[in-house]
Amino acid sequence: MKIRNGFVSNSSSSSFVILGVKRQNDEDTDDFYDMIENEEFEYKEIETLWTNDEDGIVTGIIIADDEELDETSTSFEELQKMAQKVATALKVNINKVELVTGCRPA
Repeated sequence: MKIRNGFVSNSSSSSFVILGVKRQNDEDTDDFYDMIENEEFEYKEIETLWTNDEDGIVTGIIIADDEELDETSTSFEELQKMAQKVATALKVNINKVELVTGCRPA
């Protein structure tokens, strides 16, 4: 019997592009996760993604998610407006807002 201890090709993951802020996952407690999931923001389009990255958490505006990736375009002007919304909602300097790409559990 073979046991695979690495990447499994049929694992469920989803690619994404998000304009947001990487969040530090310093506290590995249920309370921390509950707090992040239950945050309510002034702008409804702001969401939190759990990623496969070691930081694990990005909060912002999703630009494209999985099947939308080949069909999406966004102007720099619109990106700037989105970045300002994210900075305002998260109460951070706009310089902290980044365009983040990656994979997340599906």
